[in-house]
Amino acid sequence: PMVFKLEGNVIAVKFSKPLLGITVEEHNIKGVYNQSTGALTIEAQIIVAEITSTSIAKGVLMVGDRIMSVTHGGKTYNVCRNHHVVDVILGAYTGDEVSFLVIRNGVEQTVSLTVTENSLTLIQ
Repeated sequence: PMVFKLEGNVIAVKFSKPLLGITVEEHNIKGVYNQSTGALTIEAQIIVAEITSTSIAKGVLMVGDRIMSVTHGGKTYNVCRNHHVVDVILGAYTGDEVSFLVIRNGVEQTVSLTVTENSLTLIQ
């Protein structure tokens, strides 16, 4: 939720956004050249490195999971940079389901979590 507050002549905006409570790392970083467009993009394998004890992802994601994609709001986003996970999560609200396609112990699987009120952090 967003809160608008008049402070003098300025409207201050405060809002809450969810945090997963995980740390991800980029492994096997490489440049990929697209010959038809001439574009060079950076791609990496995104690996879960840490999960906090209060994380809404605890018991859903596991340290060592390779995140392949994130689905939110019916749209799937391929993940090849660590900020891709953050970008998707910042668009989620309380009650939203977020799914992750991961490779865990060599097996591809989908895991899901629901954004809770406890996962929100106030941004000012």
